Amino acid sequence: MNDIFLILVLLSLPAIVVGAIKPRWVMPWAATPKRLPAIGLYCAVLVASFVAFGVTSEPQEAATAEADTTEQATQEAPEPEPATIATTEPEPTQTEADLDWGIDRADTLAAEHMPEGQAGFIRVMEQAAADYEEALRQGANDLRLSRIDRQRRDESRQYTDQGHVTDWVGVLDHMGTNREGKAYVQIWTGDMVSFKTWNNALSDIQAGSLIPQDSPIYDALMDLPLDTPVRFSGRIVDEASVTEHGSVTQPEFIVVFSSIEPIN
Repeated sequence: MNDIFLILVLLSLPAIVVGAIKPRWVMPWAATPKRLPAIGLYCAVLVASFVAFGVTSEPQEAATAEADTTEQATQEAPEPEPATIATTEPEPTQTEADLDWGIDRADTLAAEHMPEGQAGFIRVMEQAAADYEEALRQGANDLRLSRIDRQRRDESRQYTDQGHVTDWVGVLDHMGTNREGKAYVQIWTGDMVSFKTWNNALSDIQAGSLIPQDSPIYDALMDLPLDTPVRFSGRIVDEASVTEHGSVTQPEFIVVFSSIEPIN
């Protein structure tokens, strides 16, 4: 359809020129053809044909563009990737297996050398933690929870000599030095109880638990790798947890150590 309007546009242009010179040639049906009516007539035909040509061209161009886009998308569509075959995780290396075995062996060795006083102390801690968690599940208030904490403290005193412990055992879990070069250490016993020093001078002002470099304990620790089963003695002076919940369920006792040595 737009081809017809294009032809009319092309014919209107010379008709306007001819109408300005010989109006009778382009208006043979008029009795007295004149230049202005001839020019006006074919100008109107020119404008109408031009507009009609533009209107009919747009849908065709849009269809062509859509077809080109579809073809391009089809050409650019990535080929499907080949199906991947699921692989199983690699088995632990011998080194990892040896490490796990070594940690388990250290825990077992420490447990075998645990004195009765320490075993009783840990049983009190474990029972208190279980009672505390059960009380929380039942919606106990702070007074009931505080009573559990107090009973734990009272019952555990029978297993220490005014806080002093002798030849207790555990596994060397963490150690390092502070800015002053003093050593800090943490020893795990069982699944929830640890004995440690403070790790900074500010917290240690009153306890004095950090180990100076001229101490025989410092010399003994220098050659011990982590996860070594150790025997220790000292005096419990504090508990490091910030909250009552942490103190009962995973206590960290601050100890001024008098000796730490590997279990042979």
